[in-house]
Amino acid sequence: MPVASQLGGQPKITSEVDHCFHDAIIKTLADRNKPKKISDPLQTLMRTLDNRDDRAYQTLYEMLQNRDQWLQTVLTIRDEKDFAKDFLRVSNEEIFKDAVSQFLSFIAPFERDILEILKYSMSNLGIEIHGLQESTSLRETFRRNPKNPEPWKQISSIFLKQSGEWRKNLNPKAGFPGVTTLTGKSKDLAKSIYKLAKETIEKIQQQPAEEKIREQIIRLSLLPDTSQSQLALLERLTEGWLPRDGKTLFMVGDPMQSCYRFRNANVGIFLNVCQNGLGHIDLENLLLNTNFRSQPKLVNSINSIFSTSFPKHSDSIRGAVPYSPSFSAQTQKSNENVYADWFTYETTQEEYKSKIQEAQLIANRIKSLNKSHPRQSIAILVKARSVLPPILETLRKEEIQW
Repeated sequence: MPVASQLGGQPKITSEVDHCFHDAIIKTLADRNKPKKISDPLQTLMRTLDNRDDRAYQTLYEMLQNRDQWLQTVLTIRDEKDFAKDFLRVSNEEIFKDAVSQFLSFIAPFERDILEILKYSMSNLGIEIHGLQESTSLRETFRRNPKNPEPWKQISSIFLKQSGEWRKNLNPKAGFPGVTTLTGKSKDLAKSIYKLAKETIEKIQQQPAEEKIREQIIRLSLLPDTSQSQLALLERLTEGWLPRDGKTLFMVGDPMQSCYRFRNANVGIFLNVCQNGLGHIDLENLLLNTNFRSQPKLVNSINSIFSTSFPKHSDSIRGAVPYSPSFSAQTQKSNENVYADWFTYETTQEEYKSKIQEAQLIANRIKSLNKSHPRQSIAILVKARSVLPPILETLRKEEIQW
């Protein structure tokens, strides 16, 4: 019965979607051997998953749970394979270009040294990159090869292990044969290049990181947590608004606390909205930087630590957000300093001992604070309830009420 006729059973919105997912997946998988348009993609999926129905079911179920992350893109692309290829190509080129630009900015003081090391490596491997040997800078190499990732892959393999750690020794597979295997001028050249590479690695490691990517926290208050589909909904809700029509749009968010990228949230949306407004609505940006809770020493310590942990400039493509310092509205009430104690471990046994030591330190610290501030309350902040058992057990042993 057509929905528009409003006859028969009408569809309802429900939050219980498991049975809907189940029915949709079962019906979809049943079409893999039928002469339908979807059968070929389904057969490809099944081959990829070793023809296991359980894995196919789980894969489709997880995709439906996170459909807001891919549905808009799929609907945009639909059956246009050429458009899909162009879409992915342009996206990859944009990401590649931005990554190389960021890299070149960071290694600018060592650019010529890295270029010489790269030339030596590529020459030994017999890999030809257009204009590499004639280039006087890596930027020139990039201009001549704007879409070729090979030079940058090679730089990575020269200096880094697959795990991302710095190499202690140069790898023969990266174009650096053992010095003992060489003679004459080749040996002298290798020695000078190896020395240059070692010095360059040391200098780069000493270079203060201009940008550290941190996993991002997006609180739904409101804007920094926004995905593209949520932004579209917000634009629809404010569609038709006019200046001075009595309507107010008030959005709050801290882009420094953003970590839900895995749910398709994009802090770059926040940066764009702050700069360009929301749709046709111009926004007034207010920066809140006064801390009413903490004393100046604590605030100043946080500013000192995190001011170097964030990128210096905002970048909506990479989701980079600079640190915004805060200022305490309180006066300093004590001369106590801010300090941190670290507990490290490598094995499971060491982890257990570390937790016991941490719990004992907390108990001792509470005793000391109770003596100096008997009327004050004390809070213990933990990342999860699972952290509490050894702490609570130690508090009981030390007869500390809580």
